[in-house]
Amino acid sequence: MEKKLLTEKEKYLTILLCVLGGAAAFYTGICRYAGLFGKIKYFQHQLIIVAGSEALFFPRWFLHSVFAGLLLVLCIYGIYRIKTKKKRYGMLILWLFLSWWLNLLFTPGSAMVWVMTVIIGGMFAFANIPPMIGRAITRSLKFEASDLEKDQEELCRRKLGKAEWICFFPLKKILAAGAWVFCLFVVFAGATVFFRELKTEDMWFTILFLIIAVFTAKKVWNYVLTPYGCIPVLNKIFSREELQALLKGERFEPISFEDEDLQKYMPVLLSENWVLLEGMLISRKLLLNVYTYSGRRVSYIKCRYLDGKKFSTRATYLHLYGKRNEEMEKVLLKIPRIDFPKERPDKIAEKYGELFPEKKDSKEKLWYLLTHDVSEVEQAYQKLFPSRERKQKRNKNNREREDKKV
Repeated sequence: MEKKLLTEKEKYLTILLCVLGGAAAFYTGICRYAGLFGKIKYFQHQLIIVAGSEALFFPRWFLHSVFAGLLLVLCIYGIYRIKTKKKRYGMLILWLFLSWWLNLLFTPGSAMVWVMTVIIGGMFAFANIPPMIGRAITRSLKFEASDLEKDQEELCRRKLGKAEWICFFPLKKILAAGAWVFCLFVVFAGATVFFRELKTEDMWFTILFLIIAVFTAKKVWNYVLTPYGCIPVLNKIFSREELQALLKGERFEPISFEDEDLQKYMPVLLSENWVLLEGMLISRKLLLNVYTYSGRRVSYIKCRYLDGKKFSTRATYLHLYGKRNEEMEKVLLKIPRIDFPKERPDKIAEKYGELFPEKKDSKEKLWYLLTHDVSEVEQAYQKLFPSRERKQKRNKNNREREDKKV
């Protein structure tokens, strides 16, 4: 996008805001220094603020630091507005609050404020850092010219290993296995205590963990042993080596979006036969349809394969709505490699069983679809779903035969 040139008035206003902001930052530093080390007698004077029946005492350095910090935030926001021509009032309110909060941390007796800062900061980091890591990993998987010089099998294994961390599947597997082993540990510990002391008071607790361990064992260990959580549906059918063979030699290129937020927060990589979307590797050959679902608070992308299997991505970090959603829908329409007949998706999925009848085994049929030219599949579906002209001609011939019989 082209940068808009600033007018003379905007240039002078920007310089003025820079000077005011620099002065505010310098004065904030002096106030913080006075507060931390008790220097400069003028700043140690206590001011009384009456709020109803309450009287609040604040040192002069604190109040001056708060007002200087607010002025600094307003100057920075003003420069941002001039440069980008965007209104971000939510961001402004957040910055003003953080400015006051940071000053509050340096007041005497602010231990609880520090605790709240750690808790809120931890929640903010938990919500924002994993998506940031996922986006960085996604962008690192795009094709580089140097990839041609590397061993392709090793490169494929390494890139699939990195793709697993977009949604943190290895960590999730460790946590799932650890939780199950902990349940088992509680059961053995409880049983040991019971047989030693023959006390039944806490036996119900041991029984509860035993029930949890028994009923979750199959599900947990299927999840842990399933290869490549980033390849939905197919990871339950093919082995790790077979999945690596399917991805070998694929060159992923990023899709460009016009919307700046889509470009920044929702990287999508496309290769000849696969798409990397929100941490999921999806086969373009098997993809029947893909579309966005956008609710009031959450949005995600839903997919359906030829055999009718449905799955969806995690909730998108960037909520899709309006023009942003329209642009994403246009991109998603270009992902499937097969131009299907204009029939309902569920009807096409029903015909999947009639596709290539010589392939009796479902795994064999899937492997054939994934490793052969998509034009064969497209032609096969066109035969299963004749065009409207062919249907009309067939119906006409049937009527003529019935008339001759009569």
